[in-house]
Amino acid sequence: MLPGLGDRQCWADIWVRSGWRVREHAWSGVTQLLNPHNALVCAGSAHECLDRGLHAAPAPERRKAVVLMHGLGRSRRSMRHIAAQLDAEGWTVANIDYPSLFRPLESHAEQALGVAAALIEDGAESVAFAGHSLGGLIGRAAMAGDWPGRRAVFIGSPNRGALVADWLSHLPGYGLTGACGQAVTRAGAADIPVPQAEIGVVAGGTGGLGFNPWLGEDNDGLVRVTETRLDAAETDFRLVHSLHSVMPKNRDVVSATVAFLTGGRL
Repeated sequence: MLPGLGDRQCWADIWVRSGWRVREHAWSGVTQLLNPHNALVCAGSAHECLDRGLHAAPAPERRKAVVLMHGLGRSRRSMRHIAAQLDAEGWTVANIDYPSLFRPLESHAEQALGVAAALIEDGAESVAFAGHSLGGLIGRAAMAGDWPGRRAVFIGSPNRGALVADWLSHLPGYGLTGACGQAVTRAGAADIPVPQAEIGVVAGGTGGLGFNPWLGEDNDGLVRVTETRLDAAETDFRLVHSLHSVMPKNRDVVSATVAFLTGGRL
């Protein structure tokens, strides 16, 4: 574990139902079942934990479901405001942790697909997606596969790669970001497929020079507004006055995300 990153960065949630979660450790492969209070119920093999979870967790009665994914080096806690609002609006929410620093983007996309498939098995008619920063790029990769839904919101995601990441990638310490640190560079993002889906793009900025003058144009401090754009692949776009790191708790971002997932407009 890297200093200061916390235990959450080592786990991948592979199944979610009614607040219960089965998670897999990124290195050891040990699997745990957690209840809605994040208390450990059991540990062992994935089969054992899933079987226990299927018997313990009540099946959701809602037909609308969504998978939420946080950004690089963050945890599911950073998406809690969006999760709470979607829950209040009648969605089944799978707000998942994934080990962004220790596995490649393709692994995270496969994880998200697995969670979405389980939501369908539990009765969801389709599964929407919302991701912040790197989480949005993972959503792109996941939804380009056999994703059981066609609507997504990418929040501050460097869809064209980030100039900041290109700059930092030449520094020795950048290796601590793992394979996903390369995915947010301009070359890395170019290799991620764009799904045939209804896509809402939310960018942070000031509407002027941006929060970081070194980036030369409007930006959220880390990602330039132009770097979030998907042009013809976008269904809708919205600029919000916000720094990159706090976008998932910005009220305008939360309301725009819920509006798009529900009605297809930001």
